[in-house]
Amino acid sequence: MELKQTGGQDFIDILEHIFETEGSEEYLGEAVSMADHMIQTAMTAEKNGASDALIAASLLHDIGHFAHVSAENTDWHRKHDKAVAEFLDGHFGPEVIEPAHLHVQAKRYLCAIEPDYFGKLSPPSVHTLEKQGGPMHADEVKDFEGNPHHAEACQLRRWEEESKALGIETRRFSDYRPLLERLRIDRP
Repeated sequence: MELKQTGGQDFIDILEHIFETEGSEEYLGEAVSMADHMIQTAMTAEKNGASDALIAASLLHDIGHFAHVSAENTDWHRKHDKAVAEFLDGHFGPEVIEPAHLHVQAKRYLCAIEPDYFGKLSPPSVHTLEKQGGPMHADEVKDFEGNPHHAEACQLRRWEEESKALGIETRRFSDYRPLLERLRIDRP
């Protein structure tokens, strides 16, 4: 299935299909599946009183792992943040897209500005940090801080690191359909 071209299929249905199929697979060596991780991140956002847009961004932040994978691209773990922005473009506004798009940069940023943040990363997250460019340099920090969505991206990133636990009863993607329907800009 080419994910960007919906061919008449509703976009929320496509997202749900991803969560229920590919999303149930192993997640880069983490203890939970990709779908469980993304849903746990959304649940953590909810528990912390996040806006609907930030809950949606938390739910969808790693969807680029699926939207960008192809036989020609073996470097998807470095590009999933760009893929999420491309995939969600035209379906949601920047208040959803940008925090999801920036979550990798937020990891690099937090590792650069908070000495203890690196210790909060899971081993797979440490591994991908190196491949994603490592902690930001001073000029990158300044540029990142100039982005109007950087604070939301950092909050999403913090919730993401908390959301890789086994044994937690998670909600289902379908529980988030009403929220996503309210936020979408491409209503059928």
